[in-house]
Amino acid sequence: MATCCRYRPLVLPVLLAATALGAAASAGAAPILDPAHISERQLPNGLHAIAKQEPGWGLVAVSVFVRSGTLYEPAEAPGVAHLMEHLLFRHSTEPGAESLAARIEGMGAYFNAATNLDFTSVDAVVSSDSFPALLPLLAQTVLEAQVVATDLDREKRVVTTELEERSSDVEQRLHDLTWSTAFTTHPYGRPVAGTPGNVDSLTLEAVQAYYHRLYVPSNMAVIVTGDVDATQALGQIEAAFGHYPAGGGPAAAPASEPPQTEVRRKTVEDPGTELTLFSIAFHAPSIATPRDVCAMDLIWTVLGEGPTSVFDRILVGERKLVHGFVLDYITHHDSGLLVATCSVEPQKADAAQDGVVEEVRRLAAAPLPEADLERAKKLLRNSYAFSNETYRGQVGGLGFYEMITNYRFAIEYLDRVNAITPADFQEVARTYLSGDNYSTVVIRHGGGQGQ
Repeated sequence: MATCCRYRPLVLPVLLAATALGAAASAGAAPILDPAHISERQLPNGLHAIAKQEPGWGLVAVSVFVRSGTLYEPAEAPGVAHLMEHLLFRHSTEPGAESLAARIEGMGAYFNAATNLDFTSVDAVVSSDSFPALLPLLAQTVLEAQVVATDLDREKRVVTTELEERSSDVEQRLHDLTWSTAFTTHPYGRPVAGTPGNVDSLTLEAVQAYYHRLYVPSNMAVIVTGDVDATQALGQIEAAFGHYPAGGGPAAAPASEPPQTEVRRKTVEDPGTELTLFSIAFHAPSIATPRDVCAMDLIWTVLGEGPTSVFDRILVGERKLVHGFVLDYITHHDSGLLVATCSVEPQKADAAQDGVVEEVRRLAAAPLPEADLERAKKLLRNSYAFSNETYRGQVGGLGFYEMITNYRFAIEYLDRVNAITPADFQEVARTYLSGDNYSTVVIRHGGGQGQ
């Protein structure tokens, strides 16, 4: 099962197919996530059912989304969200029987799950004629998990082995160090899967309490896209999930991270690293400020998307400061990060870090030319079209926003992006990127660790 679902409908490469789709969308064709094709139903037990009718392929993508990511973990139980995802698949309907996961895969279904900072999803793609039989099995998977000591011990070993293997990945290490440096109190500073020590210390009682608190219909959504009748699909979801008790309601998010007022720096030495790697992370908007989110997506695009982006054109091309870079901004329920990660020659590390900060801050200093803003909007439209090209992509996008705000944000997204003005763009850049609210983490060649 996937450790971290990093869904973002805006980071896929802009391919020719995406360009064609984006052109069609901007030329007056029906929107990709057409609300006229989407139906929803709030079940009496609080579960939100959403269905989008998209005929043509004889397939259905369906996901069960639970607000159960790192954000909702108790401080004393880091890593429990991801471990619980593993435990979902230990359940069988009776002793000695085939597991629910095996029965689902026996239908010929694609079947997986993922946990991230904000939620867990259990995902399947199946033929339309198998869809009615699939739903009760998904309901049992998420709502009838048997958290017992033997399974807990087994999955602890599986997860700790995964974590030990990942610890040798320098990029993953840099990612974890960056988030833990930027977030000193908020759960976003913790690795999604925890650490081997975290996982090993989780008790059966803690895992059971987490499961019974969060894996309840009132804290979940089921989303379907594909070759189904939407109204009929909502009825089938209600038949499969509607008889379970509501539970305690939506999970409550923790207190916000205190504002960062000065630059934080961390340096780690690694004998296996030849090039120097560094990340510079600015605190970035949460979904609670939708205009800021859309403007930050455009900032991300201007800085790092494609060969005409600022980083590619200036830092890689003109100034030759960095070998390569990844620019990352994913919208979260709470304030997240805009992270620039670069690989550089050791002698250029300081100049490259200064160059990244300089180019980021330049966007706050003067309005972006209208033509540059329009180019960024076109790139976002194309990426949005490409990421929603498949049933799985559409379910992922609708569910992503359903978990952090409401699925309708996915439908409204392009209109919100198109409404961003140069003044909005500059104001958001000034608010989030012009001060000392950033963290720098460096991994460089060396024999030990230091700060």
